Amino acid sequence: MTHGSEHIDPFFKAFQDAFENFEAEVPEAEMQADWDQISHQVGTAMPKVTPKGLKGLSLKTIGVISAGIAIVGTAVLLGVSALKEPAGNTETGKDLIQTEQVEAKGEDGNIVMSGSGKTDNIQAQNGILPESEGENRISGSKEHTVSSMKNEVAGEMSPAPAVRLSDIFLGVYFSDTMLCIGDQLIVRNTYDKNSPVVLTLVFPDKEVKNFKGSVSYTFTKEGTYKIWIKTENKGQVLTKQQNIYVFALPLVDFIVDESDMPTIHFTNRSKNATTFKWIFGEDQSSEKTNPSWTFITSGTYNIRLVASNRYGCQDEMSRSINIVVGEGQFKEPYIPNIFSPNGDGVNDQYFITIENDILYQLNILDRYGDLVFSSVSKDEKWDGKNKSNGKECLEGSYFYVFKYQLQGQVEAVKKTGTIYLEK
Repeated sequence: MTHGSEHIDPFFKAFQDAFENFEAEVPEAEMQADWDQISHQVGTAMPKVTPKGLKGLSLKTIGVISAGIAIVGTAVLLGVSALKEPAGNTETGKDLIQTEQVEAKGEDGNIVMSGSGKTDNIQAQNGILPESEGENRISGSKEHTVSSMKNEVAGEMSPAPAVRLSDIFLGVYFSDTMLCIGDQLIVRNTYDKNSPVVLTLVFPDKEVKNFKGSVSYTFTKEGTYKIWIKTENKGQVLTKQQNIYVFALPLVDFIVDESDMPTIHFTNRSKNATTFKWIFGEDQSSEKTNPSWTFITSGTYNIRLVASNRYGCQDEMSRSINIVVGEGQFKEPYIPNIFSPNGDGVNDQYFITIENDILYQLNILDRYGDLVFSSVSKDEKWDGKNKSNGKECLEGSYFYVFKYQLQGQVEAVKKTGTIYLEK
C-alpha cells in the first residue's frame, strides 16, 4: 500500500452500500413481543433496561449496529491478511526474479570452475550473481517464463532460453596453455554467431570486442600472461582468467674442429637445452652432445644442430664445412638398385660391394613391410627368394636398409633405398 493515499477495500464498500438502505423484513410489533418475552424470562436477576438502554432502541437500529460490527471485524481481518502478503509489482514479476537471486561467491569472493585439470576463476565484480545450478540463469528462468507469457498474449513467439551462468564461458577454447616464444596461441569461440552471449577477449596489449570465431596471438617474450574473457549481464561484469605460460627458446651454438680431416669434431656450446640432434646429411645424424663424424666423400656439407629444452621448446643453427677425403682413404660402398634372378647367369644375385668394413647390416623388405632377406656379411648374397619360406619373390620393388661402418670411421652410416627385382 502506498503511504499517504486511502485504500478502500471493494468488499467493504459493497457491504457498506448494502446496509445503508437495510430494511428489516420482520414487523416491528412482532419483534417487540419477542423482546418482552425474553425480558420476562430473565427475571429479577436481569437488571432493568431504562428507556435510554437497548430496550429503547428500535430493531432497525440494532440491525444496523450488528452489521457495522461485522463490517469492522471483516476489515480488520482483511488488513491483517494484507500485511502478511509481500509488497511488489506482481504484474511484471520483477520482485519474484529478485528473490530468486542467490549469492554465488565462495569464501574468497570467487566462483571456481574446473576443466581439463585446470582451475579457472570467475569473479563477480558487482555483488550477487544468480546461482549457477537449478533454474537460475543469466536472465532468470522465472523472468523468461513471464516474458514468454506476455509474448504469447501479444501473439509473438517466445524467445530462446537464456544461457546458463555456469555455461557462459564453456564455449571458449585455448589451443594450449604452455607455449614457446614465437608460438601462436589460438583462442576459439564456438558459440553461434547469433548467440546472445557477447564476449570480450583481452590480450596483454590488445582487446577484441564482440569476440567471435577464432583469434590468434603470438608471444615474443617469456613469462606468465593472463588472458581475460569478459561479458556483462545486468550491470554485472563477469570475467574468466586463463593463465598462459611462455618459455624461452634454447640458445644454440657449436664450433668445429677440422684438424683431423675427414673426421670432424663438434663442440656443443648451446644453453638452456637438454637434448640435441645433429644432422650431417641425408639419413646421417647423431644425438650425442659433442659428437665426432667421419665423412667418406669430399664435398660441402651443411651441418645442423637442433636443440630442445625440458619445456619442448626448440631452436637450431647450421654451419657449412668443406670436406676433403684423400685418395683411397675411404671408399663409399656400391649399392645396386636392380637385379634379375632368372637363372641366366647374369646378375642373378643381389649384393653390395664394400671394402674395409667393420659393420655390415642389410635388411630387405617387400611392399607390405615384411622382411624377405637379411644379412650381416657382405659375402652372403640374395637370390631373390624369401629367406623365411624359400619361395621365389614376385617381380617388383623392394626396400633396403643398409647400415655399415668402415675402418677409421667414428660412427656407423645408415642408407635406405629401393631395389627392383626383375624376372
